[in-house]
Amino acid sequence: KLIVQSSKTLTCTVASGARSLDWYKGEVKLVESSDYDRIRVSESTNTVSKITFDVADDSAGTYKCRAVQFDNFCTNQETFESEPVVLTIISAAPISNPSSATAYGGT
Repeated sequence: KLIVQSSKTLTCTVASGARSLDWYKGEVKLVESSDYDRIRVSESTNTVSKITFDVADDSAGTYKCRAVQFDNFCTNQETFESEPVVLTIISAAPISNPSSATAYGGT
């Protein structure tokens, strides 16, 4: 559960041989470079992607990454999907308006 205006980062790592790695919110495919970034990992053949966003009222949903993997060693194309991450938004609205007050400095 997240509060609106907080920030969240989700990361997905797929072993070498990944031909694609995509993020989804529900069944809607998110757009690379606009909604998420692919990360280069030095000295690794793994494919890594992250999605970072500022939590807004419309951020609630189920997020997952999906990868297609095959290479010369394993020529059968396989699709892998992460476990879903369910984000719930907590309203940060005050329950009541605070009373006016005057603060005095002390010694």
